[in-house]
Amino acid sequence: SVVFPDADLKLYVTASPRVRAERRVDEIGGDVDEVEASIIERDRKDSTRADSPLVEASGSTVLDTTGLDIEAVVSRVLEML
Repeated sequence: SVVFPDADLKLYVTASPRVRAERRVDEIGGDVDEVEASIIERDRKDSTRADSPLVEASGSTVLDTTGLDIEAVVSRVLEML
């Protein structure tokens, strides 16, 4: 919403906090419940901060990757392009 406001394709890529936590634990280890709690808190802070809050940009398409693997995400993005 701030970096490329005139981009031809604007995506708001998201996934459930639980799935994001599971992905992170798969990559670097840790406790899924603790990582999920951390993600939820970070999302809250990011979306409520005064400067450049995390929001869906005007005209963006939400891409929920919760049930998708990386290949499916790339495929969806390429279809949109």
